[in-house]
Amino acid sequence: MTTPEEFTTNVMTTLKYLDTILPSGSHVVFIGLLHGHLIYDLMNEKPYPYFDITYGELWEILTLAGESNTSSLNPWYNHHNTPLHSTTQHEPNTFCVVGDG
Repeated sequence: MTTPEEFTTNVMTTLKYLDTILPSGSHVVFIGLLHGHLIYDLMNEKPYPYFDITYGELWEILTLAGESNTSSLNPWYNHHNTPLHSTTQHEPNTFCVVGDG
């Protein structure tokens, strides 16, 4: 999982890059992320629009294919309770650092 320090570094790197390409006086708005546990609960049984499977089945396939190592969101899109709960508990530690800068 992303540490608060890594998250801060990534945000600051992105903001510094945006500062080089956006017009002077531009504003950047941060919005909160929808709670991943909620996404899973709401979307797990919904049909995925491009295949004859549900979102839950798609997320399981991506996890089995190793895609869970490439996305910080995948622990939330998991029917196993341990990754869901550990990611949910870790979330406030990461996202609250934006206000610290």
